[in-house]
Amino acid sequence: MREKVCALALSPAIDKTIYVDDFALNGVNHALKTLEVPGAKGVNVAKNLARCGLDSVCFGFIGGKNGEFICSELQKDGVECDFVKVDYDARTNIKIVDLKNSTYTDVNLLGNSPTKENIEMLKIKTKELAKKCSVVALGGSLPPGVDASLYYELAKIAKAEGALVTIDSCKEPLKVAIKANPFAIKPNIDELEGTFGEKYNTTDEIINKAMSIYESGVSNVLISLGSEGAVAVCGGDVFRLYTLDVPVYNTVGAGDAFLSGFIYGIQKELGIVEALRHSASFSQAVVSSYAGDVTELSQFKKYIDSVRVESVYTKGGARV
Repeated sequence: MREKVCALALSPAIDKTIYVDDFALNGVNHALKTLEVPGAKGVNVAKNLARCGLDSVCFGFIGGKNGEFICSELQKDGVECDFVKVDYDARTNIKIVDLKNSTYTDVNLLGNSPTKENIEMLKIKTKELAKKCSVVALGGSLPPGVDASLYYELAKIAKAEGALVTIDSCKEPLKVAIKANPFAIKPNIDELEGTFGEKYNTTDEIINKAMSIYESGVSNVLISLGSEGAVAVCGGDVFRLYTLDVPVYNTVGAGDAFLSGFIYGIQKELGIVEALRHSASFSQAVVSSYAGDVTELSQFKKYIDSVRVESVYTKGGARV
């Protein structure tokens, strides 16, 4: 298996998290603590995997002083930065965490629009990276003005070079990308419902939808359910993931950590059940810590022993 993994960040950002106690709407609030860390789905995945000892690359679009900060922080974690340079600054997103009331408020900026030339350069870079990476993780919202087919196109390019492709997105970009038959997708339940315009009220309804996506050509369908665990259809086998309650200090990047755990399991050839257990543990480790505090494999694996993976239906096709 190729040693490297890579993750796409089309709109990387600086995530500024502000911790307050009893947030007052329309009032003055005093920060107990602030943190600034690189953010975006691809940034989080690349950083998580590097912290777990994998050879990790982050690519996409980057520019400006914020972009320099993002690359500098990623490199400190051992992530190789291989971005297409653009002529606009990376975003800053604001996250407000109310510790007393356990509320989490995100204010995410849209970001700027890459040029057609930027996008063509990205396709070339995707092809180059896919030749030397075993997994290419695509995800996040698309920048303004970018066609919804971009993830589909990048997935086809990466697959043609022999890489496994994962996609963590929603709505039209995900719906179109599924047609490229990626190795895995990982929407959360809200993203799944938003993508298909449907409401799934029971676990059986979620499983049926995941199975239909699998039957359309996606090998692994991972649907995170927040504190309720997750549902996974892998190779036609159906699994239900259960986790213990943990203290919640940070929800930013929890889904990215879930996907990171799965990719880690793929790269280490642990088997499907262990890969899913890593997914849940990675996610819980991030949720139960302050932003940026989970920095090594032992911390990501903290909840491995408490994760329960129940086999709902076995066809025998699940494999990593």
